[in-house]
Amino acid sequence: MNTPPERTIRKFNPGTFQSDEELIEQFVVRQNELGMVMETLRGNIDSPSCQHLLIVAPRGRGKTMLLARTAAEIRTNSELSEQLLPVRFMEESHEVFNMVDFWLETLFHLAREIEGYNTDLAQELRETHSDLAQQWRGGDLEERARSAVLETADKLNRQLVLMVENLQEMNNAVDDRFGWKLRQTLQTEPQIMLLATATTRFKGLDDIEQPFFELFRTISLDPLDTEESRLLWQMASGDKVGERAIRPLQILTGGDPRLLVIIAQFARHRSMRELLEGLVSLIDDHTEYFRAHLEGFAKTERRVYLAVIDLWQPSTANEIAARARMDIRATSSLLGRLVDRGAVAADGRGKARRYVAIQRLYSIYYKMRHERGGAAVINHLIDFMIEFYSPAELVDVLASLPETTNEHIAKAQVFIKQGNYLRENAQHEEAIRAFDEAVKEVRHLRSVEAQRVAAAATIDKGYTYLELNDPISAAALCDQVVEQLDGEDAADLNNWTALALINKGNAQIMMGDPREAVLTFDQIVQRRSDDQSIESRQAVARALLGKGQAFTLLGRTESALDICNELARTHGDLNEEGGVSFAWQSWWIKATAFLHRQQVDRAGNIFRGLYSAFDPANPHMLRVMTMGVIELVTKGMPEREVIDILMIDQEKSDALAPLVVALRQRQGEVVNSAAEISAVADDVRKVLELGSKKHGYQLNRWLI
Repeated sequence: MNTPPERTIRKFNPGTFQSDEELIEQFVVRQNELGMVMETLRGNIDSPSCQHLLIVAPRGRGKTMLLARTAAEIRTNSELSEQLLPVRFMEESHEVFNMVDFWLETLFHLAREIEGYNTDLAQELRETHSDLAQQWRGGDLEERARSAVLETADKLNRQLVLMVENLQEMNNAVDDRFGWKLRQTLQTEPQIMLLATATTRFKGLDDIEQPFFELFRTISLDPLDTEESRLLWQMASGDKVGERAIRPLQILTGGDPRLLVIIAQFARHRSMRELLEGLVSLIDDHTEYFRAHLEGFAKTERRVYLAVIDLWQPSTANEIAARARMDIRATSSLLGRLVDRGAVAADGRGKARRYVAIQRLYSIYYKMRHERGGAAVINHLIDFMIEFYSPAELVDVLASLPETTNEHIAKAQVFIKQGNYLRENAQHEEAIRAFDEAVKEVRHLRSVEAQRVAAAATIDKGYTYLELNDPISAAALCDQVVEQLDGEDAADLNNWTALALINKGNAQIMMGDPREAVLTFDQIVQRRSDDQSIESRQAVARALLGKGQAFTLLGRTESALDICNELARTHGDLNEEGGVSFAWQSWWIKATAFLHRQQVDRAGNIFRGLYSAFDPANPHMLRVMTMGVIELVTKGMPEREVIDILMIDQEKSDALAPLVVALRQRQGEVVNSAAEISAVADDVRKVLELGSKKHGYQLNRWLI
């Protein structure tokens, strides 16, 4: 587990009271966009006509961070710092209403920029600013302020890069002549270049009669992809994660850097499973942040926006008007304003045009807080994501162990916990090293307690190799545990032996050797069948499930069905640790066996029974149901029939919404669902299209 660095991370005002070195270190995404900005600025050096830039993205996408990073690059690059000078305006330039205000703001921020190395000139600029501000009635004030800025650029022998945020709001607040005057200066004075931001591509940019038409090179900031989200998460939290582990949060935040940083700072040293399970608490802790966002809208705008986020999925203007209980014409007008503000995205044209909130987490916040029936849907989605994206939970091998007074055993237990945390976050190599350290701590001890801990570390290391798709190494580790514990009389050590053999059989199935897996599972049945303890009966039941799976892979479907019937007869009353009955798990093997025989009707009937017994509130059943459906579909179960069965019970189908959407899309249906559900459905569809090889193995693990 990494210790997060002690540093300040600005979520709202990057660069404020931060050094250039901090900014450069924290700028781990948007490298391509930074390259485009710097390429343009370099091209402007000594050019008689500058190319000006506009960064377009909704709030929270990293516009301010990109400007701060650009300024840091100019200041720290010895070549650029002699030719360019960044002049950053405040994020909100509320005092700019005309060109006089604009040039006075430029003087103010210019003085602030240079005071660290040219205090005399900075003081002179402050005095000039104060003098001009007091002569606000002067007719030539604009020209005098403009000249003061240009003269300063000449004195410094540098071109000024004016960094102005929220240009669209400034454009709406200023007088009619502002834009044309600014355009004239930017086109005739090469000492001045403009690097601006806007939350949306406002109308004036595409209107030939407006001053900003074709003035800017526009750079759009897209949502972060999975790899970018992973890099940002690692920087903000100090914890490494894999792409699959970060995918749920990339989906839930819509790849919004600000929201990712907020969650990352909350989530330090929590696994992704723990974080998703605590998402409601996280949202509750940040109620003020979400509330402030909503209160930033005018009353009528807020009413329409609340309708958009409550509907959650892309919706037409008519649907939004009905939800807001407003006239359609007023609703359409307000939707246009929300699109201009960058709060809502629109897709399509005319009556088919659909609207959705750009920042996804606000919908989840609103539905959770107001509980209009949507909170259950949100909880179902989060539960589905936990089970679909997280690695299978291991048996907590340390939970049953008494507290130890031995220093080495205590250290080993810490290493095991650390290893499993790393494994859950897809840091497999680091996890393996942690398990090795655990074994080193106790290898010189001969007590039963030490053997338990060594076995636990070795078995968990084997699990890690299974996730790395290295079943040969996993099987070798299982043999190592069996060899070390063979002949020991302690009952709980026999339990470790059984667990090692189960994992070995699983690894053999992964290696494509189900025949050897049958022999391995038989060892468990032979060793433990006479012991009627719960632990022994569970071990035998898992071994029977493994044999049934192996027989199915061998094409011995009659033997597989016999095994399932035997399991139901001898262990039908027994539940797995997660509360899932072994009998219910065996039905999946039956369904697969009948599909292997091409008896689709019988497989369908069994699946109906499985679905009837499915409890969506049980996370273990949810995981097996999700991967079981994927397994059956890839084995030949007709998708239309699967969909029809899943749609029998609305509550259950809601719990499996991404899976249902993915199957319906594969049948050619156009499904309108929330962006989060659609994104997870995309990943489910990819698994289905790849033949579910990896997930088939994982299903086998859960059944065993």
